[in-house]
Amino acid sequence: MTFGHDVFQRGFAAEVLFRASDDHAELSYTSHFSNCIKNGNPYKVVYSSGWTGTPVQAFPTKRAAIAAINEREPTGNYIDLGDVTPSLDHCDFSDEEETCPEGQVLKFNTSTDTWECAPVENGDDVMGCMDSDANNYDSKATVDDGSCKYDETGGCMDETATNYNPDATEDDSSCEYDEEGSVLNGIFLVAAVAVIGSMFI
Repeated sequence: MTFGHDVFQRGFAAEVLFRASDDHAELSYTSHFSNCIKNGNPYKVVYSSGWTGTPVQAFPTKRAAIAAINEREPTGNYIDLGDVTPSLDHCDFSDEEETCPEGQVLKFNTSTDTWECAPVENGDDVMGCMDSDANNYDSKATVDDGSCKYDETGGCMDETATNYNPDATEDDSSCEYDEEGSVLNGIFLVAAVAVIGSMFI
């Protein structure tokens, strides 16, 4: 499996990435480590020599990485090195769902019969949850696929209960009922049946 970079490009990017700079920070994306383990924080920022804090930081999203650069990088400049993932041809990803850098989507390459990351083009549909209130909201999605997930709210879902919670999404068996009202309702029901029954005697 390749990620759009030949060996020379990877080597060059890696050399630039770890070279100290005085006039800019450097941003890069690494989906997996060389041992085939998925990188949970794939966006790496290497600050310029003027930054006195932690020289290298990693982030889960590109947006978070750029926000950190804007906040901490003394020069105010950065270079985006793009995807510097090492060669993963020896890795077996048959049981892993492949992910792509932000701004890219998985597309099937008919010439190689493989799925590859490619830039999002005009007209491309990106499936995902488009509800910003959902736990799995996807800001890149262009078509809502109905996959939105929300925090469950426990409560009584029986509308006849005294503590009915219209916002509850999961019944927690906490429903309470007005016993006195239930008894009176029972008495009225018996009386009504008696009255109706006497009409036919």
